[in-house]
Amino acid sequence: MGAHEELRLVTKIVDSGEVLPVVDAGITPDHFQNEHALGIFNRIMKDWRRWKGKAPSIPTREVIEREFPTVDLPKEDRQSLEVIVESFINHHLVNELQDISDFIIDWKDSPEDVLCQLSTRIRELAYMNRVGQDVVLSSVLKEVVDRYESNRDLDGIKGIPYPWDVLNRATQGMLPGEFILFYGRPKSLKTWVLLSLATFAYDYASRRVLIYTREMTP
Repeated sequence: MGAHEELRLVTKIVDSGEVLPVVDAGITPDHFQNEHALGIFNRIMKDWRRWKGKAPSIPTREVIEREFPTVDLPKEDRQSLEVIVESFINHHLVNELQDISDFIIDWKDSPEDVLCQLSTRIRELAYMNRVGQDVVLSSVLKEVVDRYESNRDLDGIKGIPYPWDVLNRATQGMLPGEFILFYGRPKSLKTWVLLSLATFAYDYASRRVLIYTREMTP
């Protein structure tokens, strides 16, 4: 893929202040070949992971130009980030398919080797260029590790606090995006625990609470 397409994408992220369409499209550092575009992308994602849900979460063009003075960023244009994301993915796919075509020609005398390599590579491309918002664990493992490392030594509460300090120290509170499950046998105080959490969040964390219940029939 040409460096222009990669720089065009990271520049549009910076100019628009948006990154979710890029994340939802499954774009990762593995999609980049140009080292300057990759460096800027990693810089953007580092800030976004750190400030997710808060402002500012995306560095400005001025910040990027100051930190990457040798990179000539494309001029701002009127195309939407979604359009540029689609163009970026298409260029990436075409580039990868061209590499596959060259590989087939180079190894045409070894069809078994070609089939073995192609089955793996095509599967990888299907994952990297998938439609939807499903996440391939291997593609986000580094991000999960980086997030763990950045939060490991932090003190205090980042989310809605639990009524119990020991749980807050272990979790930093109830964080956005978490699915919290309480499991236990009947009459084991599950509802009491839930209501205790709700009243604590309301009384001590000034949070609005909504309870929706759908009791199961026998």
